[in-house]
Amino acid sequence: MCDKGSVIESILDLELNMFLNVRSEVPVNCRENPEAFRLHRRAQLSVWSEETLCSYHSDLVDAEQQGRNLMTLKYARMEDLIPPLSTNPIIDAIVEMALEAQRGCFFGTRTS
Repeated sequence: MCDKGSVIESILDLELNMFLNVRSEVPVNCRENPEAFRLHRRAQLSVWSEETLCSYHSDLVDAEQQGRNLMTLKYARMEDLIPPLSTNPIIDAIVEMALEAQRGCFFGTRTS
């Protein structure tokens, strides 16, 4: 296993670099406060398991080595500029479970 604190900091470095390099047609105010980005992402990542963090970190490193900016893909998908990579219906169920888990951790509403 990897050290949770170290891997979170490495993820934050990788994500922030990708985030700051997303090209957009309009200025994005949140890019002017990288520490706020790190604070919010650190809070989100803090509830992930070490196994999940290590896996995601590996995905970020692989993407960086391939010259792929995952934040560009994320925001392009969020803005419906590119089609979904997959239309498997289980994705919606996984997303809902992840959101439920985060809501429970942050707001004390966990049901399981």
